[in-house]
Amino acid sequence: MKGSTEQQSSRAIEQQEDTTAKTFSLTAALLGYWATGLILLFTLSCCGYTLQGRDTLPLTSVKIGRIENRTFEPKLEDKFQKALADELIRNGIMISKSAGHVISGTINDFSLKPLSEKEGVASEYEVIIKANFFLTFPDGKVKELRNKGVFTVSFSGSGNIENIVAAKEQAAETAMRNLASEIRAGIVYQ
Repeated sequence: MKGSTEQQSSRAIEQQEDTTAKTFSLTAALLGYWATGLILLFTLSCCGYTLQGRDTLPLTSVKIGRIENRTFEPKLEDKFQKALADELIRNGIMISKSAGHVISGTINDFSLKPLSEKEGVASEYEVIIKANFFLTFPDGKVKELRNKGVFTVSFSGSGNIENIVAAKEQAAETAMRNLASEIRAGIVYQ
C-alpha cells in the first residue's frame, strides 16, 4: 500500500513537471514571437516606413480635373479617371468637386509593341503609356507628380483578333491602375 502511494505521488510530480515544461515552452515561444514582432517594427520604423492612416495624409479630398487624352486610343482618360478615383478612395482620399486640391494631366502616348513572335506572327505584346500629371494646391501652386510616367504592361496574344484586342484592353486597364497608384504615391509621399 505504501509503495502504491509513493508511485502515485511520483506520477503526480512527473505530470506536474511535464505541465510546467510545456507551459515554459509555450511562454518562451510567445515571447519569441513578440520579440520578433518588436524587432521588425523597430527596424521598419528606423528605415522610414510608417503606418499611413487617414490622419497623416497630406490632404483629405481632391478634385479630378481635366485629364486630356492625346493618343489615338479611345476612352483612355475615362479608364484612368476610374482607376485614379478607385485608388484614391481605397487609400483614404475622398473625391470631391469642391476640393481645393486638383489633379490634372495628359496621357501623351499609348503604344502597342510586339515583344516576341511565333511562326512570323506576334505572340507577345507590351502596352506603353506615357503621361504627365500635376497637383494644383488651393493657393495656385502646381506640383508635378512623379515626373514623366512610363508604364509598361506585357500580355500574350495569339489566336484570333478578338482575343488580342481583349488582352490589349485588359493590359491598358492594368497600366492605368499602375499609373493611378504612382499618382497616389506622389500625393501621399510629397
